[in-house]
Amino acid sequence: MVAIRVIQERALTGPVMKEREFDKMLSKRVREIVAEYDIKFDFNQIIPDDSVANDVFKAGFDLLIDVGIYHLDTNRNIKFTENEIKEMIKTRPSEVTFGTGKDQITIKRRDPEEKRAPTVTTGGGILSEDMFLPIVKSCAQEPTCQGINGFSLISAWGMDNRTGTPGEIVCAIAEGLWNREAVKSVGKPGLFIGLAGASALSPAGALAAFHPQGYTKENSQIPIHLFNELKLTWSRFILATYARLNGIVPWTSYGAAIGLLFRNSEEASVGAIAALLAELAYGQGSLAMGGGMGSDGMVMHRESLASGATCTLALANNLPIPVGGVGGGGGYAGPCTEMRVYEIAAINLMSVPAGASWLWYSGTLRGLINYCTGMEGRIMGETIRAIAGMKRADANELINKIFAKIEDKENPEKAPLGKSFAECYDVRTLTPSKEYTDLYDKVKKELIDYGIEYEY
Repeated sequence: MVAIRVIQERALTGPVMKEREFDKMLSKRVREIVAEYDIKFDFNQIIPDDSVANDVFKAGFDLLIDVGIYHLDTNRNIKFTENEIKEMIKTRPSEVTFGTGKDQITIKRRDPEEKRAPTVTTGGGILSEDMFLPIVKSCAQEPTCQGINGFSLISAWGMDNRTGTPGEIVCAIAEGLWNREAVKSVGKPGLFIGLAGASALSPAGALAAFHPQGYTKENSQIPIHLFNELKLTWSRFILATYARLNGIVPWTSYGAAIGLLFRNSEEASVGAIAALLAELAYGQGSLAMGGGMGSDGMVMHRESLASGATCTLALANNLPIPVGGVGGGGGYAGPCTEMRVYEIAAINLMSVPAGASWLWYSGTLRGLINYCTGMEGRIMGETIRAIAGMKRADANELINKIFAKIEDKENPEKAPLGKSFAECYDVRTLTPSKEYTDLYDKVKKELIDYGIEYEY
């Protein structure tokens, strides 16, 4: 285990360099390593062969040892030794438990193509204070929902959410309190409620969410992830330290931007593995997830899906821990659209056969307020259960069929915005509209013809 004091010492005494110098070193080395391992993706085969995924893992390991990470606040290069990373990998657990009582879940490591279904945690999005409770309830009440995740508030008790102001603290506290209220009201008081302080960007905000009636170490995680690309700040390390000292499972994830410092999907995948190994080293986490994403933050591109699938498979094959995957986020279409159903299916097909142990986030990532409903969680949960045990070759074939229907619309200009929660749900009874359920049934029948065995 790399001690907290050791990371701090390296952040204060490591080699000084300018950020641009680190970027040049990183970009040069990742290109060399990708060439050395001869890593090439076939974007018609979203989930790759084991040999490709394992090479990506080895390359990411080498990249971390060679370049380390960069501390933005001290302008120093933090390095890890090969033995430190290998020892970290050996000591990671194969399962982790969240929640309490009858709602407690244990997320266990899962092999690629395993028939056991991954854990399902749903929700996610930017919410207004008047719609927060109804939307969270609509997600938590679904039978397949084993946890909720990623709801952030734009305001609470009349105070706008602005980073570094009391408003951020207020929103972070309200987020935890209202999530607890929502899950209790649908009969799941001990439910895992996910990422603590989704409404906050600062450590003060994230830690404020651990109000006595809000988040706890049993029902939540703390975000500790690096910034792009492979960069740390005191803020992330402070959160990692708090998590380690208080027995809180850290949120260990990384999205490498494709087309910027990492020129392509292959380089982004190697970079993501390096970043995740670094996060596990300083955060001592029990879960990890990541991959490449478009420069717009979306994953519904062949390059992004291939990176996500490759990283999921690489982690599942080479780490003892449960590996996470995006369950439905990262798409362009909004709720109550056929395209949204197809997107969720494609993203799940990318993650589940590759060995994801748990899937999170069913909301869209378009930045729209109140564009999240329990129906996306239902679609996600039912699809995950339907494809558990599917062979990777079959999943790749289905992804290509789905892409043939929607790929030309995977951009902000062409994708349908869909409808807000209040437009496709009865806010009082928390039931989806007939339009939405009929739409889902229609697309589900087509997906059944493709080979997804939904239960009725």
